[in-house]
Amino acid sequence: DATGLLDVDVMIHGPQRLPRYHGRVRTKDSSLTLRVHPEPIEDLAAEIDFSEKSVETSDLQARWGGGKFNAKLQGKLEESGWGWRFKFALEDARMEHIFVVTEGGETKPLATGPLRTSGAITAGGGPEFLATLGGQVRIETVDGVVHRSFSLEKALELINLRGLFKKKGPEGKGMAYDEFSVTFDIKDGIATTKDAKLLSPALRASGVGQIDLPNGTVDEQLAVQPLQLTDAVFKAVGDAPIIKQVGIGTLLFGRKRSIMVVSYRVHGPLTDPEVTKVSTKAVDKGVLGIFERTLQLPAKTLSGGDEEASEEKPASAPESSN
Repeated sequence: DATGLLDVDVMIHGPQRLPRYHGRVRTKDSSLTLRVHPEPIEDLAAEIDFSEKSVETSDLQARWGGGKFNAKLQGKLEESGWGWRFKFALEDARMEHIFVVTEGGETKPLATGPLRTSGAITAGGGPEFLATLGGQVRIETVDGVVHRSFSLEKALELINLRGLFKKKGPEGKGMAYDEFSVTFDIKDGIATTKDAKLLSPALRASGVGQIDLPNGTVDEQLAVQPLQLTDAVFKAVGDAPIIKQVGIGTLLFGRKRSIMVVSYRVHGPLTDPEVTKVSTKAVDKGVLGIFERTLQLPAKTLSGGDEEASEEKPASAPESSN
């Protein structure tokens, strides 16, 4: 899985059956392909100091996914086994090279667009290393196209908006977006986020929840604000003008009668989660506050939505904005 040249200097001494050693590995212009990802790491250059109880890189540099990759790796052997710390930054990469899924033996991108990501991760050794993961990872991208989003597609299908993923543009079928960002805090293999945000010309979406990396499952609360309100959308939410439906989310008619936010629970396998509508009354107030900030809504819009809606007279759905 690797090509290139290595220079190795090593000193070995002590008993033949249990020698002690230390040394250094230097590599330049090498290529490495990870078995868990199809995109090769190219132009790899690094110096690695090692001994029987430690491993440390000075400054690993490479190209990955079209971008510049920098990393530092530290490993230490303790009584419980090897412990690792990995700090990295990836700049000017492309989403379509990094975030991919394999379907029917074919590798397909989940999204396109410029990518910037960084983080610091700790882990233990052994086959259960996913359960030992900790640290933080930040992902940011702008001006791209979402081709696949297993949870978001199912959520939009419930309000007749899944067709947004079928619109074809210069980069193929998908939904154009202006900005996507998320920060994951990881502990014992559980990646938790409180600030997932997707902004696009068609909608705004925010997510709060967690991903269980060892088991490949997700449990998240998702809020979606369609920006293109059509008769079909209102009919999907409920028979307009019924605006207080506890079981399906929050439909808000402000002064402009144009704000609608629908909340969901996403849970189950990452690649095929179950998506169900929930009432904002069932969502924790702290989570509602996150949704308000992320979706850039007026203060207390979600928490006070049902009351605000009930004060207004029923009205027919507004004319389509598209």
